[in-house]
Amino acid sequence: LSEMESGGLSLRTREYVYSILNQSLKQAMIEDIILKNCCMQVAKPRPQPKVIQVPTPEEVGKILSHATDRFSLIFWIAWETGMRRGEILALTWRDIDRKNKTISVSKAVYYKDGQTLLKPPKNSSSNRTIPVSKELIDMLTASQDKIAGPLFTRLDGQLCIPNLVSKAFEKAVKLAGLSEKGFTFHHLRHAHAHALLKEKVPMEVVQHRLGHSTIQMTIDLYGHINTGFQAEIPAIMDKLRGLM
Repeated sequence: LSEMESGGLSLRTREYVYSILNQSLKQAMIEDIILKNCCMQVAKPRPQPKVIQVPTPEEVGKILSHATDRFSLIFWIAWETGMRRGEILALTWRDIDRKNKTISVSKAVYYKDGQTLLKPPKNSSSNRTIPVSKELIDMLTASQDKIAGPLFTRLDGQLCIPNLVSKAFEKAVKLAGLSEKGFTFHHLRHAHAHALLKEKVPMEVVQHRLGHSTIQMTIDLYGHINTGFQAEIPAIMDKLRGLM
């Protein structure tokens, strides 16, 4: 409890710990092992929505304008698809369907103990097919210089180290004069989700594009975004009233 009280665990983890402990003590009471469930006297931790500072389209454009040729396309893919860094680095030309304008995600690059590894993505929901724009397909096609292997590699042809991408992005942020914002490469993923929700794309569609394991995860991150639906509800109700 001391670690929890000092803030050593996230609110979400505290909620899980509380739920498991509470259920265990309830069962112990049923089996007459204990007389009292002490969890009943403790308020359940409730995680607060995480409000993320998201770069505006103008800020994203400014950052991308300062990206080097080597990393620019990686940044564009992240912004348009919401894909994770490792997922982008694992892409091969076989994952790009130029006819149907989609990108398939089935693997990711990880860096551990000095080795760059190719593994399945974060969770089963991360395996997905993402529709993309003709412009992005054209950008990919223009950059094509091989028909096999990863799209993005180091100069020696080996898998790209994820941290190199992050450092390149931070450098572009600095050149764009936005260092005080604290934007990281992962903020392109947030910017993608934020833009879709602002355009009233359903939360479950955003969940699929991001590869979140549950809709609750997407809601926890982006549920605070005002999609504008509230303002349209009176007109919807008036329409339904006319059918009565």
